[in-house]
Amino acid sequence: MNNQNKSNPFLYGFPVNLNDLPSRRQIILSVAERLGNGVSVALIGEPRLAKTSTIDYLLAPENRKSLFGDNSEKLIFSRIDCQLLPSKITQAEFWEYALSPILPEIEKNPDSQLSKSYNTSKEKNFESLYLSKFIYNLGELEKRLILVFDEFEILLSHALNDFDFWWSLRSFSDTPRTLAVLISSRHPLDAIQNRTGKVELAGSPFFNLYHQIRLSTLPFDDVKILLSNNFSPTDCQYIYDVSGGHPYLVQVSASAMWEEFFQNNTDRFKRHLAVGEKVRESSKLFYSDLWESWSGAIRKAIAIIGLSQTPLTLQDNSKQTFDFRRDLVWLSPETGYLLRTGIIEEDDSTSSGYRLAQKAMLWWLADEIVRIVRDDITFENWILDRQYIHGAVSRSDLRQVSQAAKIAGNWLEKGASTLVEAYAKSLIK
Repeated sequence: MNNQNKSNPFLYGFPVNLNDLPSRRQIILSVAERLGNGVSVALIGEPRLAKTSTIDYLLAPENRKSLFGDNSEKLIFSRIDCQLLPSKITQAEFWEYALSPILPEIEKNPDSQLSKSYNTSKEKNFESLYLSKFIYNLGELEKRLILVFDEFEILLSHALNDFDFWWSLRSFSDTPRTLAVLISSRHPLDAIQNRTGKVELAGSPFFNLYHQIRLSTLPFDDVKILLSNNFSPTDCQYIYDVSGGHPYLVQVSASAMWEEFFQNNTDRFKRHLAVGEKVRESSKLFYSDLWESWSGAIRKAIAIIGLSQTPLTLQDNSKQTFDFRRDLVWLSPETGYLLRTGIIEEDDSTSSGYRLAQKAMLWWLADEIVRIVRDDITFENWILDRQYIHGAVSRSDLRQVSQAAKIAGNWLEKGASTLVEAYAKSLIK
């Protein structure tokens, strides 16, 4: 395969639009159908799963007619990038910004009831009582406002994390023909709800009107479409195994593979070894951020599954010294979550019954274990150093896992390089 005369198509993205893939197209159409009918949607997924890309596609003017049909002319989209909102923004400032896409509709007829109710609402600092009248008048014109919040969980650390704000948002979206909301977040709705105040004051949960759609990793057939016949079947399988179908890791792996071909690295073992090391280095920050966002219970589950998988990767079953299935009995909510997101897969050949779907994650975990053993860091502290939103694990629960980590640290003298090399060798036939 000669890629020397072509630029790397995976350096900043893919040759194919991610949202045209069969699995993602189904999600796009599902979101569009619900928003078009006034149903609020929560798009949930771990970091770098292309949530923002999905929103970009939905809001692109050239896609409106095909996605929303006859409703496209009735919908007014207001996109809010929560990363850019000032942390001390007031509700009045927020609503003035969020309603700005409606101003052209207001300016068409300054004497209309819509214009009058907007001006009154603004004079009253967009208090809920007056704002609801404006939203109602908008519906009378058969227009629907779609509020789109990207990186929604950031609002939980803003001044907007207030009972009045959440209750107003819920009340307005309770009338389907006037307002709907689309949010993207790494956290599921129940976790978000836990951080938005006392539900009993509202009478109903703030987010019970939302339809939750979870973004997961990509199936192998979609990954092959993304790779666009640029690699051999063996190299495609390598990219998929390393990335587990995670869009960001597919891109990183494919870009590294392309670079190796550009450098005329035709020896398969050496090429896969080089790609593995590049992915290992490129994904460190990604996995560190992911680890920081997880609860202690999810961390424990990941550590157990990774440790149970390591002997198989090294092709040495004699190192299966612990039966981890009992350790996972009380972590069924976490393993269920990890299965749904595509982070782990069932595998009866491991002592835990699961495996990490992304070899890149196993490599990161191996480096972390070696670092712990080398620097004499307490394993329990590594798991428990931060609790995020939900989940807790006691130190006594971690004794067997801690022992297994110390043993694994002695096997993995070169850290992830040991596993990168073992996997590359396994592909030699």
